[in-house]
Amino acid sequence: MLEQCARALGEAACGETCEIWIWRSAVEGDRHLERIALFGQGLVENPFAVLDIDWSYPREFHIEPEVEPEVEPEAEPEAAGRQIVHLAIGPCGFATIVRPTASGIADFDQLLVCAAAIGDNIVGFLPREELEFSNQWLLKRNAFDRRAATSLAAVTSLDQLGLLVGELSESLLPIEIMGIYFIDPVSTRLRLVHAVGLNEQERRNAERTAPGRHPGEVMRTGKGIDIPDTTLLDTHDDHSGHGRPVRSRLFLPVLLEGTAIGAIGFASARKECFGQRHRQALAFLCALAGTTYARLRAELQINRAGALTEAVSTANERLLRAMDWRHAATAALALVGQILDAGALAIVRLEADERGEQLDFVWQPVFGAPWPTRDRVVRLAGVERPRLSRGDAIDVEIGASQPLATLKPLIVDGELWGVLAYEPKENAPFPLTRGERSALRALANGVVATIERERMDRELRQREKVDAVNKLASGVANEFNNLLWPMVLYSDMLERVPMLDERSLRMVRDIRRSAGRASELVQQVFTISRSRDSLLQVIDIAELAIEVSASAQGRAFPGVKIDSVI
Repeated sequence: MLEQCARALGEAACGETCEIWIWRSAVEGDRHLERIALFGQGLVENPFAVLDIDWSYPREFHIEPEVEPEVEPEAEPEAAGRQIVHLAIGPCGFATIVRPTASGIADFDQLLVCAAAIGDNIVGFLPREELEFSNQWLLKRNAFDRRAATSLAAVTSLDQLGLLVGELSESLLPIEIMGIYFIDPVSTRLRLVHAVGLNEQERRNAERTAPGRHPGEVMRTGKGIDIPDTTLLDTHDDHSGHGRPVRSRLFLPVLLEGTAIGAIGFASARKECFGQRHRQALAFLCALAGTTYARLRAELQINRAGALTEAVSTANERLLRAMDWRHAATAALALVGQILDAGALAIVRLEADERGEQLDFVWQPVFGAPWPTRDRVVRLAGVERPRLSRGDAIDVEIGASQPLATLKPLIVDGELWGVLAYEPKENAPFPLTRGERSALRALANGVVATIERERMDRELRQREKVDAVNKLASGVANEFNNLLWPMVLYSDMLERVPMLDERSLRMVRDIRRSAGRASELVQQVFTISRSRDSLLQVIDIAELAIEVSASAQGRAFPGVKIDSVI
């Protein structure tokens, strides 16, 4: 009957192969999988590979087409691959169907009905004890799943995630040695966030050697490792990082969008310590841990972005508020550099200032350390300076094994003043994100605004000095004009006295003309100091030349004659 069910289910799905697997009771309360029906050629030799699948709904994925060695791939363009479909058979097992991709889209609703009917038939043939065992296991799994989902939703850090995964795992099976590894979102290195059965020294050793052992292999391949008995391995090296002898070992990957971001490892001094029901529940726990890790990483990125925005705002505010922004430059760079975890963050002026001084402000995690990158920043290549002058940020090489440094231009009054240089650490795994680049751009804009404000302040102070001088000159000119007025008035009156001889009359006229010239000079001082509109006047150049000639003749030595040609 079961063979007929497998054939009917395979034909309904247009499949080439259909296998029916059920759980059977085993020793120590565990269960194992047993294939009870087969249609076509068998595919799943090791059913443990599919135990991490949620059986509450049909699943399908593509596998590569099998091509004979003597046939070129181009000779069979229609071989687009095959599909493997997994269907739950009630609480007692599952069915695996292999169907070619070219067979079209299967009616999964009809397949679910067929699978449910097969499950009802199988249940009728199972002993009562088997059904009770399955029901108990399902109840325990449901309680475990609810507890895991509720507890993981409240996790706020990676260490809490590791601790909770460890507690949930211990509720499923007795644990002798366990290690939970995750990629740290900040340092991007593989961390041992939780361990059971290891002292502090063994824990440090396990974390240090993890990339070269089974945790590293799980991270690289994204596949689990199940070793029931280490004595049956071809090599006698048990790959133990903590130094304790183990007999059985189980490592499961924690996946996020198909990429391994963690690994959960178990070890025991007994062989075949980890049952199949444990693997299935732990696989579900790994899936929840991956979802929680994604949430924690997203929250960390949001918090980091907020902290970076606040740091840039505070840095710009300090620069703008400082009496001299040079005194606050290094502290402002430190605020942003610490959030970015930078190797160095610097403000570099490409040209010397008017006093011939080169302005450099460098922040590094190690205070006082030399910054050899400055020479590379100052010596720009031929195409780099024009790009910076256009306002474009550029990435430059600073060393053979070093990641690229980022230069943000500082354009003041339309000219390239300098650059804001970001140098990553040597082991920086990822380049700057778009948000981090925007933060650097905002800091560069703040530096430019500070420099422009300083120039405006300097021009304003200079203008205030000029205004003060103008006020002083205006006051002096006003007093001088008051002193000149009697000279002009009285010389004009003396010029009209009839008893003056020719020589005295010429001297009085010279006094009047000199006073007039001084008065005109005072008017010019008034014009400059008061910054008022110029008064246009018509001047007789010939008369002015005659007056100047006569004045010069009167002051000349005897025997000197001045001829004026007008």
